[in-house]
Amino acid sequence: MPPELAGAKMLMLVDRQSGGRLVLTTFDTEEAMRKGDAAMSAGQPRNAGRRSSVEFYEVAGEIAL
Repeated sequence: MPPELAGAKMLMLVDRQSGGRLVLTTFDTEEAMRKGDAAMSAGQPRNAGRRSSVEFYEVAGEIAL
């Protein structure tokens, strides 16, 4: 993983029937998010698949049950 992703949290969702994946990555700051996005756009690790789309959202809340 690129060093720009240090401290990021990743969650990978997988559809085992279709093989589709969705990866959610969260960062502590918007600046960290922008740096992480730039690093991932610059070059993918060999086995990471491809980025078919990228969208940015703000975490409005988190609930631990």
